[in-house]
Amino acid sequence: MSPETELEISIIIPTYNSASTIVECLRSVINQTVPCEIIVVDNYSTDETIVLAQAFTNRILIAGPERSAQRNLGAKLAKSSIVGFVDSDMILESSVAENVLWQIDAGVDAVIVPEVSIGVSFWARVRAFERQFYIGSDSIEAVRFLRRSLFESMDGFDESLNAGEDWDLTSRLRQVAVVGRIGARIFHNEGNLGFAAACRKKANYADGLSVFIGKHGVRSFLAKANRPYVKRPWLLFQSGVSLGVGVIVLKSAETLLVFRRLLWLLSVALVNKLRKSVRILLGREAIDVET
Repeated sequence: MSPETELEISIIIPTYNSASTIVECLRSVINQTVPCEIIVVDNYSTDETIVLAQAFTNRILIAGPERSAQRNLGAKLAKSSIVGFVDSDMILESSVAENVLWQIDAGVDAVIVPEVSIGVSFWARVRAFERQFYIGSDSIEAVRFLRRSLFESMDGFDESLNAGEDWDLTSRLRQVAVVGRIGARIFHNEGNLGFAAACRKKANYADGLSVFIGKHGVRSFLAKANRPYVKRPWLLFQSGVSLGVGVIVLKSAETLLVFRRLLWLLSVALVNKLRKSVRILLGREAIDVET
């Protein structure tokens, strides 16, 4: 492929200390059945992420502070008519980009790609088992590829969100665009996922989720939390007891930590609002005294 070849899809990959996963990710993009432009936006990694990425692309940017901003910057520099957003711990089946092109050529504006978790630890297997319940779910799956002109018209990802930003974009897209799905999959490499690490990661999303709730409302957030196995818990034990129990334990701990953080943020907001009200009241009293 010559440098002048026009590519139809640009894939933006935000990274941060992603040395352990970035090679497999980029290799999967290189191995697509249709060639793609690769743009890596790195958030000041301190490991070998950039060095490893240079073997696959010369389009590497250094920027932060979070993946929403990184994705938006990458999209601004994309040269293709379609943009896709892939995390650095994801591996694409070789036909993902081709399937996306078929969908968009058929009149679809934005495309959801089903995700499958993989990993070597027990908790990674639990996550993989959990994620299989979400395939085909309109409330949980989110858009990964879309027309660049449409992305620009939507002002990209909301940079105030460090979690739920893909749900936010998908929700806005559904109001104005045709959203489709493909069969080719993305594998999310959970690696040697541990229980504590999984819980911490979800807890760190609470701040972004609080912004998401403020933007879309509690009802929208609860719709995301209403997982299929909540209404039909017996589904958790179709593949054995251990994975089902693992999902219950993991989701219970994650939910507890997220809601604890959300309650803390709510209490801080209420205290700040009360303080502001008191200051206003005291200021009015001072004016009355002077009068």
